[in-house]
Amino acid sequence: MNIEPNENICPTCGNQNLDTAIIENDTLKRKAACALANHLAYVLRIPNGKELILLLGSGIEHNNTQAIEYWVYGRIANINHWPLQESDSSNLICELEKELAETLSNNVF
Repeated sequence: MNIEPNENICPTCGNQNLDTAIIENDTLKRKAACALANHLAYVLRIPNGKELILLLGSGIEHNNTQAIEYWVYGRIANINHWPLQESDSSNLICELEKELAETLSNNVF
């Protein structure tokens, strides 16, 4: 029986390849961004709609929650400590509230 080496495991130390670890970390952050986006939309009482796509998203999202998810991921993608601390979540709420308040005060909508 011929056993092929697993590309995702280092043959020397048995640890995962850095690429695999990065992908898994990115997947966790994307899942966290989705959960945080839903939480932010609920806490800030953001209605279903498409008003925030161009403001917070990349322009390809389908609704406000997806736009918030894009915005959240942009904020947490480079955070080195994981999982997020409770203060990180609180800071995200404050940042989003501030950004939305500034937008509304500038009469963008």
